[in-house]
Amino acid sequence: MKKFFILLVVFLCAIPFFASGKKDKTVVGRIALFGSAPIDVFAGLVTNDGKQYTLDASEIGLSLEELSALQGYVLECSGTIIRRKKAALSVKSLKDGVFVLHSYKMRE
Repeated sequence: MKKFFILLVVFLCAIPFFASGKKDKTVVGRIALFGSAPIDVFAGLVTNDGKQYTLDASEIGLSLEELSALQGYVLECSGTIIRRKKAALSVKSLKDGVFVLHSYKMRE
């Protein structure tokens, strides 16, 4: 009985560890700038299916200026999507969450 209880506890503790692994997703869309210039501007990704994500390109070292230069191009972006909670909408966030950019390539 004691071994069963220990195994049960280990199993229950391991579920969040394995379930939280976020897989890269590839989406196609365009970069757009949101907010009011010059202070509150931030980058977003608008996908071809109409979803809007706040774009986090810090992992690959792209600045806002570099992202703004990519406006108008269709991009194939790979990264992790962090869904936003319904009550967690802040000033610099878009409706479908945050897209953490890992890589991209131009399609046009």
